[in-house]
Amino acid sequence: MRNNVKISFQLLKSRVNSTKQNPLYMKLYFQGKGKRISTGHYIHARDWDVKRKKLKGGTDQAHALNESLNSLKAQVIMMVNKLVLDGIPFNVHTIVDRLNGKSSRTLH
Repeated sequence: MRNNVKISFQLLKSRVNSTKQNPLYMKLYFQGKGKRISTGHYIHARDWDVKRKKLKGGTDQAHALNESLNSLKAQVIMMVNKLVLDGIPFNVHTIVDRLNGKSSRTLH
């Protein structure tokens, strides 16, 4: 099984919290299935670089959030690589369950 997991980040403009910030989601795609997962971060839409999929600016906050997103992406990649190396069948739900610390779902 090949590691063809696609990972991107998306600002959900249709939802706004009380401070006029939008939630930031990670989108996972694998074998034609997709899943959106909350990153727990909220930012203003004007601060989000849609093209580069990261927070704009050179502030400490922007660097910290972008590093958090890079770390989350690396965590998913390492998890998927381990599943592949161990020969464990998986789908996008298995990845999400493992990210959330739930007992893993495998395909049989």
